[in-house]
Amino acid sequence: MPMNESSSPGPQRRCFVCKEMLGERHGFYPGLCPPCGDVSHAKRLQTADLSGRVALVTGARVGIGYVVALRLLRAGATVLAATRFPHDAARRYAGEADFDAWGHRLQVHCLDLKHVAGVEQFTAHLSASCDRLDILVNNAAQTVRRPPGFYQHLLAFESLPVGELPPALRPLIAAPPRPVSYAAVPARGVPPLLPEPAYAPSERNHLAAAGAAVGPAFSDEAMFPPGCLTEDGQQVDLRPHNSWRMKDDEVSALELLEVHVVNAVAPFLLCSRLKALMARGDDGAYIVNVTSMEGQFGTGDKSSRHPHTNMAKAALNMLTRTCAQEYARHRIYMNSVDPGWVSFQHPHPQQETLRAQGVTPPFDMADAAARVCDPVFTGVAEGQNRWGKLFKDYRQIDW
Repeated sequence: MPMNESSSPGPQRRCFVCKEMLGERHGFYPGLCPPCGDVSHAKRLQTADLSGRVALVTGARVGIGYVVALRLLRAGATVLAATRFPHDAARRYAGEADFDAWGHRLQVHCLDLKHVAGVEQFTAHLSASCDRLDILVNNAAQTVRRPPGFYQHLLAFESLPVGELPPALRPLIAAPPRPVSYAAVPARGVPPLLPEPAYAPSERNHLAAAGAAVGPAFSDEAMFPPGCLTEDGQQVDLRPHNSWRMKDDEVSALELLEVHVVNAVAPFLLCSRLKALMARGDDGAYIVNVTSMEGQFGTGDKSSRHPHTNMAKAALNMLTRTCAQEYARHRIYMNSVDPGWVSFQHPHPQQETLRAQGVTPPFDMADAAARVCDPVFTGVAEGQNRWGKLFKDYRQIDW
């Protein structure tokens, strides 16, 4: 999750968690005091026995979602990993050193959350084909809209037929549901937000998933230099301005809609359409809606930047706040979790300035994933099945 706009650059003097003045610093977390660091480190190592349970994680190709899926797999769960780029996701998972221990419990599903009817189709497919679903992690989010050039390096591999993938990857790719026909969308009457996605892999389809079919052209290789990737294999983005710095009059109607569909509408559909499936089990089920401080009303200063993402995360929080009590009657425990600040969303020049000033995120993806998984692990291992809460740093906080 990104840094709040109101955060002050420069040397850090207070613990990122308790906000007390830093005297002694924690050995593993230099941005935390020793007591807060001890809690974070213990939780970082936490697990539970999830054998026999099935989890769905959205946005599971990179970042927090990827590490969440790994934690669940290593705890014994079967994981349905949803992403727009399933071939790249499969390649990443297969590259893990312990892949042989859990790879047989992984299914990678192609899912573009921007396409509402496709999400409906996906939930209908799971409801008909799965015996159970015990964990739903609504992790996927759109914060910074990326032009097609950001995804160019993925397209050739994504366009390969499954039969031409390396043998180790082929079993991981879940067979797609029957292609969506919008003329036959169920009586709910939900039209597509964006042009119809096709499930057959092709460069054209994956460009559409990346936004090329509906977004402005952006072919300047100077902003997306070919072959320049980050440590986690993402395209380097050198743009001097992006969604994170936009004010309301800079946000296009398309981006406004996309952000709300991905961050709030799709989680609503996944929760509501999969509720009956999740209620089938005898052991209780868990929904984690991954949020951020941008969606909170109770924080201090709010900048005028990225109002559309703030609105969408607030809507996601209201999903939890409104529905959790009713879900708990079905032994489905829904909570929102702020995973903390783990990455920059700022444009490249501002990132460079912040780093030069010594500003760095206090946590990494493993810490964020530990926070996301905590309601599941504590519920399964300790029977602490809380619901309807907003958690940050393993503590309940105000909305």
